[in-house]
Amino acid sequence: MIVGGAGLAWAAFMLEPHWSSKDGRRMMTQAQGMESSRALPTRWLEVRVAVIEGNLIVTSRGLQAIKLRGTYVVTGKSPTPPKNKQIYVLQGEKQVLLRIPNSSRSIPVLDALLPLQP
Repeated sequence: MIVGGAGLAWAAFMLEPHWSSKDGRRMMTQAQGMESSRALPTRWLEVRVAVIEGNLIVTSRGLQAIKLRGTYVVTGKSPTPPKNKQIYVLQGEKQVLLRIPNSSRSIPVLDALLPLQP
């Protein structure tokens, strides 16, 4: 019984909440501020993202990620992301990282927003 409960707790800790609409233009995922100052959170927080006319509108699900709210553009993608994840760099008034599972329907949408490489 205790082992089963510990296994469920470990699974809940390891699973990351993510949802993506069928067209990949709306999602709930994890975001983190890049600045090391106290102005932005430094841990991964759950946010809602909508892609509208090439811009990403980030809203928070609760009060924890309120400082991440804003309008952003995709400026880059991590060349060496963590296992089974993709990391996108967003630029707006602040710089934010967006972490998305490889299985997400939003990856092709975000890849299309990346600036062209010379």
